[in-house]
Amino acid sequence: MTARGQHLSDAWYLDQASGTLSLGEQVFMDSHLELSSKAAAKVADYEKVGALILESVFTDQQGTGLGFDAEDIFAQDDAQSGLLDSGQEADRVQVSASASGRSEDTYLPQALRAFVDDNAMSIRWRFLGPKLRKCLLWTSEDGTKLWMLKAEAGADIPLHSHNGSELTLVLKGSFSDQAHRFERGHVQEADDGTEHEILIGDSEECVCLALTQAPLNFANPVIRVFQQVIGI
Repeated sequence: MTARGQHLSDAWYLDQASGTLSLGEQVFMDSHLELSSKAAAKVADYEKVGALILESVFTDQQGTGLGFDAEDIFAQDDAQSGLLDSGQEADRVQVSASASGRSEDTYLPQALRAFVDDNAMSIRWRFLGPKLRKCLLWTSEDGTKLWMLKAEAGADIPLHSHNGSELTLVLKGSFSDQAHRFERGHVQEADDGTEHEILIGDSEECVCLALTQAPLNFANPVIRVFQQVIGI
């Protein structure tokens, strides 16, 4: 399964609304919501439903029903609401540079910038492959990683599949898989049923924020050997 466009699977928004995300997941989701007003509205709807459910617990004790229909709260999209139609574009949120002087601050969402600053991190780009650089930001006890990928214009990430889920948020530039183009603010959700090759747009470098549960599975055996060194 691959979700494309401005939305992820509903479970991510439910977990965001209920406050059950890990630190890395929270940073990713906060960054995602900052760049997509549609996604932020979805979480706000879930939070509203949650508040009404809590309120109904007390009214039910007095013999009163829920008194609301959750479906009336949501602005219903069509069956393809989670996909990026060819005519749609993600929200464009301009981010100004901060006092840190980092060049990355021109495109980092405020949530991600705050995470880096609060943890006194330096954004250090390390070799990942030809025309590719990575910056690891956070690793959980179960191996889930939050990291950034920087790719030169025209670079490609060879055919690969996934172990568990991978969420990718475009912060700068663009990339394409076999069927869709992703630009700033777009998110891609892949799972262990997804196999694809990624091509970076040829007009400028691309920077993405990624949340991965496990290393990728590359089809090329040479890359698989090299992968043990780079750790992605």
